[in-house]
Amino acid sequence: MKPPYLPNDPETLYQPEQPLDWSTRTLHPLPPVFEALPFGSIRPKGWLLAQLKRDLHEGFVGVMDRIVPTIFADDLFNRDRRSRLRDSAETGSSWSDEGIWADVEMKWWNAETQGNWWDGFLRTALLSGDPDALRKAEAWVESILQSQDEDGYLGVYAPDLRFRHEAENGELWALATVGRALLAWAQARDEDRVLQAVIRATDCAMQQSLRKEYHLFAVREPWGGITHNLMLTDVLISLHRLTGEERFSRYALEMFRQFSEHPTRNDDLCLCHLADCKRPFYKHGAHVYEHLRVLLHAWRLSGFGDLASAWDQALEKLHSCLSLSGGGIGFEDICGAEAHPETTPMEMCSIAELQFSLTEALFALGNSAFGDQVERCLFNAGFGQRSPDQKGLTYLRSDTQWQLDSREPDGTPNPRFKLSPAHQDCAVCCAPNSAKALPYYIGAMAGLDAEGIVLLLHGPCEVRAVWKGVPVTLSVETDYPFKDILHITVECQQPVGFSLKVRIPKGANPAASIPGVVKEDYLVLRVQGTRTSIELSFGFQPVWQRNRDGSSSAAWGNLVFAAPIQSRLDSLKEHPVPGFADYHAFPVLPAKTLRRASSEPELRIETSPLSLESNPWAEPPVWMKTALLAEGKPTAVALIPLAASVLRQAHFEKDLV
Repeated sequence: MKPPYLPNDPETLYQPEQPLDWSTRTLHPLPPVFEALPFGSIRPKGWLLAQLKRDLHEGFVGVMDRIVPTIFADDLFNRDRRSRLRDSAETGSSWSDEGIWADVEMKWWNAETQGNWWDGFLRTALLSGDPDALRKAEAWVESILQSQDEDGYLGVYAPDLRFRHEAENGELWALATVGRALLAWAQARDEDRVLQAVIRATDCAMQQSLRKEYHLFAVREPWGGITHNLMLTDVLISLHRLTGEERFSRYALEMFRQFSEHPTRNDDLCLCHLADCKRPFYKHGAHVYEHLRVLLHAWRLSGFGDLASAWDQALEKLHSCLSLSGGGIGFEDICGAEAHPETTPMEMCSIAELQFSLTEALFALGNSAFGDQVERCLFNAGFGQRSPDQKGLTYLRSDTQWQLDSREPDGTPNPRFKLSPAHQDCAVCCAPNSAKALPYYIGAMAGLDAEGIVLLLHGPCEVRAVWKGVPVTLSVETDYPFKDILHITVECQQPVGFSLKVRIPKGANPAASIPGVVKEDYLVLRVQGTRTSIELSFGFQPVWQRNRDGSSSAAWGNLVFAAPIQSRLDSLKEHPVPGFADYHAFPVLPAKTLRRASSEPELRIETSPLSLESNPWAEPPVWMKTALLAEGKPTAVALIPLAASVLRQAHFEKDLV
């Protein structure tokens, strides 16, 4: 399916809208409800730490550069910068030398693949403490710093092209992908020289792109790079937080102004389109979901009421795009569709970008529902794109997936519907984004507010913060989301008092055993002295949840459960790294559609101990027992976490009889 794009006639497609002038408006910045902690302040423990180590040593996350070596041999930030004066390297996509992709300015693609993977790998190394991975990450950081020009330029274009673009390009997108990674390294390792390198690179980009004759989005033949460029906002917001310098926030606002002033290819989040309440999201899902946080930041940086209304309108449109697993749909384009468990697939890039935008919304606005959406998105849709052994993932798939055979739900051939660690025959984008998902989640598990420390996203971790000059260590022991009990220990180097807030997840029963005061879905506890210990039980109960299509899905807390379909894997292609291949997946036996009886069948939760040596997605420590109808006959069924299966039925309609 393809969206009804605007005509390709430049005279109709690229004419600017009425100029959007904000120069006379007064800014009234709105501070975030929660303050983010520097990356590295939150360390994973338990199964989260084991998962990161498994990703490095068993999964595709640790070997992406060896799986697609030609892409990573492209030194496009240094000696292979794009220029019309020489040939450029392989881009790693199936359409890299066709049509407009033959233009050298289009060949920014490897910056996305490399930058996003290094971002995920680097953060995984920092959080896991793996010495070999840390050495590898540090060598990459040094190579990027050495590629920086004297004027601060850090990017993929030679002087004959940089900031002279009249067509599609990835100028600022390339800087965004490596800038995010470098800022994580600078914070975790407290390396000011790395921070200063990103500041110099960003200042260079701002100075060059703010020339009067240069417009960021008014170009011919725009493709994905032009509107990915808007994601330099991620770097700008981080620099604003780290330095307090308003020039970074002002430029982020200017980028969104230009984007809204000149609608282009992936423009669903332009103000003119958001104002049309009858116009659903159409364009590329990853762009739509990443642009959500650009709009959010523009509103919070300006305080403009019309941007607040635009944010509300964006959330209203987003609602119809959310799958039962918490991901955002897209074929890669959304095409104006509404989420359906079987017929509207999701792209891994869309899932990751949605997770990151929802996380920003949680910190900016404080609404606990965003925390539930982040957890649901990662633990179901995000891990659900991966194979349980973590050696591959699907580029596209639906919540209910009967087979993976390079075909869309309607039978249309599409090679994105398979398991692969790279998907180089399509584009090497989803695997690198998947590598980022868990480290980004861990980095956002806690924050600060005016009263103390806040636990925002749940799982085993250790949080190190400073409150009124006193170092504080907060340790969380839990198997969440596979268990619903948290053991929290707070240790302060000196006696100090503050509030500890704990987000109460959806489906929790506060009456079960939660102490303290509940305020707006946050449990508020008072910490005093040098050591405090707390045990919380969320008291989850298994429930049937209604989906948009009228079917139901089973959930326990923020985990969605599905009926696994026993599958066989047929190898399609071996990769350079032993043990990694592309696969189709087929049911061993013809799958029987399971249905619910006229009344909701009982769900019974069962658990087993979670061993750190085991993979919770391959050997789930929690499951549900229920009775469903198979061809009209009552059948005992064990439902497992959706992400613990390759093929599965995740939605259940009522029996027709």
